[in-house]
Amino acid sequence: FPEGFDRILVDVPCSSDGTMRKELKRLQRWKVSSALNHHGLQLRLLCRGLELLKPGGRLVYSTCSLNPIENEAVVQAALLRFGPELSLLPAEDVLPPGCPRGSPGLDDWFVPDPSFESTAVVHHEVGHLPAPLEASMFATPQGRQLHLQRCARFWPIHGPYFGGFFLAAFAKTASCAPTKPLAFNEFTPHFVNVAESAPEGFDDLVQFFGLEPSELRYWVLSPSGTICEVSPRYLEVERSLGNLAILQVGLPLLHRLRTGHWKICPEGAQRVAAAATKRKMWHPVKWDTATALLQRSLPCDAADGPLLVQVAVADSSCWLSGDVVNGMLSLETPSDVLQRIRLV
Repeated sequence: FPEGFDRILVDVPCSSDGTMRKELKRLQRWKVSSALNHHGLQLRLLCRGLELLKPGGRLVYSTCSLNPIENEAVVQAALLRFGPELSLLPAEDVLPPGCPRGSPGLDDWFVPDPSFESTAVVHHEVGHLPAPLEASMFATPQGRQLHLQRCARFWPIHGPYFGGFFLAAFAKTASCAPTKPLAFNEFTPHFVNVAESAPEGFDDLVQFFGLEPSELRYWVLSPSGTICEVSPRYLEVERSLGNLAILQVGLPLLHRLRTGHWKICPEGAQRVAAAATKRKMWHPVKWDTATALLQRSLPCDAADGPLLVQVAVADSSCWLSGDVVNGMLSLETPSDVLQRIRLV
């Protein structure tokens, strides 16, 4: 669909460092390399969206990160690539009435070396760059003329429910020459059925949770390391999809962290509980349910590792994902469960 869309939202994969307010454990997993590794994909996705945008149309680029390598650097690179046919709109012109404007975008920043966490080395200009650093990550003199301050950076101080968030709104005034097509085969194509080809460490996971083999027929492993449950129909058509890149499919159940450990996905806790015979805690009556869920961290005598916890909600019950570390249980509670508790 060349230049076929009036409005496009490009909400890209990112390091998600802006979500630490609601998920404190993300801070423990944060690495400099996450933003550096996302930058190239983010730029390709944005450029592809801009190719598909009609002259006169608008595109919004967004992340839940506050890292300029994922934000202003991507916006700057796209503006320089497409030239005068593309411009930034002031964020206040596109935000709904009553919404905070947020802080202005940055026009200068440094680029951390991949070894930053141990060396604190940063780069201020393009030179001999170690992988995965790219020239497009750096602030440039030309970029300072592109009105990057029109972007919006949102912080927790901007409202009681705000986390870190970034957006930039583009307007396209004329047709643009196509850029290099996005190479989907660089990052997607295959979901492995765990019943046919178990990923590394999966047998230990089966033993850990006591998973019933009959429940695993429709479980697949995504390239991102997440085990999802799909429909039988998907498995039937998967081989006929050709080069179509599938980014996500099914219900997320379990996700493998960089440390090699597994965590239960909050949205899949109910389904994992149906398949598991171990690592389940029923009816913790000594807890006040609302307090436990809102506090999200409380003492627990279970062994360390992921844990399924059943709690009473209104006139029913549900399973939540938890993680035990040194005798403390952290709960991940979906927003719909919290809403039901507040209505009790």
